[in-house]
Amino acid sequence: LFLKKKPLLIVTGFLGAGKTSLLRELLTEFSKSGIWADIILNDIVNAELDTKSINAENASSITPLSASCACCESLDNLLNLCKTASETKGDLLLLELNGTADPLALIENFSLLKDTLPFNSIVQICIIDVRNWGNRDRLDPIEKRQMESSTFYLLSHTDKTDSKSIINVEKDINDNYPKSQKIT
Repeated sequence: LFLKKKPLLIVTGFLGAGKTSLLRELLTEFSKSGIWADIILNDIVNAELDTKSINAENASSITPLSASCACCESLDNLLNLCKTASETKGDLLLLELNGTADPLALIENFSLLKDTLPFNSIVQICIIDVRNWGNRDRLDPIEKRQMESSTFYLLSHTDKTDSKSIINVEKDINDNYPKSQKIT
């Protein structure tokens, strides 16, 4: 079986951060440039809902992965979906992990299986909900793991908070996760 190597863009972020909204925007921009993406949406309860909210005309394929977390219990299913996506005409693969997924475990598995997976590069974007970052009495361990492995981060919901809060979140991210670069 020949696998077409594609870039993989993993989108992470805690619950309600705006991962699916970012995917919709990316797909619109990509399709304007003639870039087609295969998409895998992971949701613990009902990935079909998010799948229906995405304009299928802007994607090469959209596949829901309902069940459990793609980084552990559904890893085999995810690997099979990635291999299937390598056989489409898409230019890249977008993977949206559910809000409680630990991307470090997933990236570690992808690294161990790199010879059998259809990726020529892996990039992770972590969506940060500035309204809730560190406001759950402490920074949630999953939020930390999502940032520890991220290549880039994007601040979301900035229109729903004040500039001081945004500055504080950015300072916290820059101080604690200097390898992750901000994107807009």
